[in-house]
Amino acid sequence: MNLPVVSGVSALALLVVHSVTFLIGRRIGRYNVVDVAWASADTLIVLTRSGASDAALHSVPIDGSVVEPVTTSGLPGPPSTLAAAPKMPVLAVAENGIWRLRDPQDVWTSVQREGNLPDSAPAYPG
Repeated sequence: MNLPVVSGVSALALLVVHSVTFLIGRRIGRYNVVDVAWASADTLIVLTRSGASDAALHSVPIDGSVVEPVTTSGLPGPPSTLAAAPKMPVLAVAENGIWRLRDPQDVWTSVQREGNLPDSAPAYPG
């Protein structure tokens, strides 16, 4: 299995996620973990898929004590990738657009862009 080169912080996230049975590229039951991002200093957002049109988002504390679903309400289709950072909204790509979630109980909204920029994977600096 080929794994991408990751930073020390990202590697830690992968190890912690693995301890709660989430590891990018691995299957967990019927789910395949496809993306992981830090939502805060002690919480991860995990994107899983069980098929091409079935994706789910989860909030997981680093101790793995609780796996909470994150809403996909408002997304036009299944998310393909995500970005998160402490005190910032979660970002996701769905149906060739970038979407933002300010609160886990809220509804996803489209991110307005200036001009005609191609869609890409969202990211926060750091």
